[in-house]
Amino acid sequence: MDTGPVSDAASFPLRETVLAILDGHASAEGTDRAELVVAHTHAHGDHVAADSQFEGVENCVVVGHKPADVCACFGMDVSAWPETSAAVDIGGRTIDVFPCPGHEGSDICVYDRRTALLITGDTIYPGRLYVRDEAAFRASVARIASFVRSHSVSWVCGAHIEMTDRPGVEFEHGATYQPREHALELPAEVVFEVEDALAESAPGHLVRTVRDDFVIVPVKAGGNSFNPDGATGGAGAGAESLEAEGEERLVSEAQEAALAGLRELMVSDPHGGRDAVKALQGCLKRIANKPRDRKFRRIKATSGTFFKRIGQHPPALALPT
Repeated sequence: MDTGPVSDAASFPLRETVLAILDGHASAEGTDRAELVVAHTHAHGDHVAADSQFEGVENCVVVGHKPADVCACFGMDVSAWPETSAAVDIGGRTIDVFPCPGHEGSDICVYDRRTALLITGDTIYPGRLYVRDEAAFRASVARIASFVRSHSVSWVCGAHIEMTDRPGVEFEHGATYQPREHALELPAEVVFEVEDALAESAPGHLVRTVRDDFVIVPVKAGGNSFNPDGATGGAGAGAESLEAEGEERLVSEAQEAALAGLRELMVSDPHGGRDAVKALQGCLKRIANKPRDRKFRRIKATSGTFFKRIGQHPPALALPT
């Protein structure tokens, strides 16, 4: 489930890792490599970026990003979306799949009957629950709550951690250093807490709501996770919102590519390491906050110098047009 935010196989060798696991299992069992299905909790870029690594892999299916694609893969009735579900045999093991749109249009939950884990993607997790379609989100949480009431659920596992281990205290948006972070797994009861938190706002008037383990964040039309209240520019707001989402992933890729070399530099040259950290922070902050600034090209060049200094190749940074 989910391929993550980085497409580059050199810095993020997901395909290599997954195939090594499958080949190791096949060798131990004396069988052929099992069929691989690359599916997603939803279609946002930080969950599907590495899909391209699996193109052309033998006996592998990469599920598309639309509800129709998801239904076709798991055998659900697309005409009944989101009031549909399926029990899927994945080889001596059964998972239950059902839609939960609202954060994004193709969200699904996956329940593993063997472990009783309920995977909820970005719908419920210890962090900011971004709600783009309020009516759909409310209905999805009610659907998840109904499922939890009728099944034994060991843990609810989402896709991110954005809360600290202190009740109601979240990390800054975009943070990559998160000391004292919340555990990923949540008790099943958290589903009912989300349901109660939603009930505090009248339908159609959802407001930001902070609870111990999560924060409900309504995203207005044209908004994104950087700016939930939405753009004010009118006609181009939607396109700018999507571009901002892409720039958020760009920042994430840059940070991930630098981490290994940066740690090594901090050990071998602490003074140079501190300078490098300051340089990178400044570059990434400007990219994140002013992505269309004229100075972007200078920032890109500065970033390239930084990556070269720590012995890393810079990630491909696409200039906005």
